Amino acid sequence: MRLTSGMIRYLLLTMMLAASVAQAGVLNLTNGDRLTGEIDSIAGGRLVLNTEFAGTIGVKLDTVKNFESDKTFEIRTENGQKSRGQFVVTSDAQQFRSESGELADLDLSTLKAAGENHLGIADLGSDWETRFDAGISASTGNTETSAQNYLLESVLTRSRSDHTLSFTYNTQEDDNVKTKENTLAGYRYRRFFGERWYGLGNVGYQKDQFKGIDYRWTLGVGGGYQFWDNSQGALSTDLAFNYVMEKLEGEKDENPAVRWGLNWNRFLWTKKAEAFYDQSVLFIYSNPDNTVYNGSLGIRFSLTEMLTANLRVDVAHETEPADDLKKTDVTYVIGVGLVL
Repeated sequence: MRLTSGMIRYLLLTMMLAASVAQAGVLNLTNGDRLTGEIDSIAGGRLVLNTEFAGTIGVKLDTVKNFESDKTFEIRTENGQKSRGQFVVTSDAQQFRSESGELADLDLSTLKAAGENHLGIADLGSDWETRFDAGISASTGNTETSAQNYLLESVLTRSRSDHTLSFTYNTQEDDNVKTKENTLAGYRYRRFFGERWYGLGNVGYQKDQFKGIDYRWTLGVGGGYQFWDNSQGALSTDLAFNYVMEKLEGEKDENPAVRWGLNWNRFLWTKKAEAFYDQSVLFIYSNPDNTVYNGSLGIRFSLTEMLTANLRVDVAHETEPADDLKKTDVTYVIGVGLVL
């Protein structure tokens, strides 16, 4: 039989549809409804489902009869037991197939959490995500004040490594007189050698003319540990030996240092919000010893797939600032963000 162009297009379309169905999760509800989409995670009594027709939605777990997915999940039940495998449905019954191939019945009412394990960035391939946040405020009256805050972060994920670029800029004017201006930029490279341990290299730059920092460059290497990285969030910490080149109030100096970093995030309310905390502590060996802390704590609310609303607090602290300057500088940011 000779295949026409129309028949070929039909076969290709059929294969594409079959592949999409095979990869999609299937969710059967107790009221008889059936939903398809990508099953993301389970937490707080809700199942997070990514759909083409409604975006990301949360389904109450007590309304779910059964579901199945080709993805591998880590699950935790009420009695504290943990397992790793796939959700399957056999003869209309909910079951769970462990990585060893063992098939067992699963009572969904006992399921406390489920999520994909991303430890070691295993098998993720390449992915690039960029986030831009902006906060602008102004006030008039007895005093005219305007402030601007910009944050740019770009992450490139490879199969066993990642690259992170970050940039933060703050400026403020009171009665047309600039009272704050600082810049913080950095680059970090991580390479995983196992599921949790990784090596890293970092480069940092800081400038704050109102704190007497003409420039501060840091260059270092070290290692870190990924406590967890899954569908609900991630926590990692690292330690690196750094070399610091700085110019403070016109005087140049170079010193060795130790840098401690911490990165944490947690998704909330069916991934409608994300809480986060990032810090960098630099212990500079000088006389007297100087410790530099830069931290950011906040929460992002998802407005659309690309647009977010943000609340953030940035803290910069130095134990030995220039003469007559405060040790701590706090910036409160309310703004919007764009995820690309």
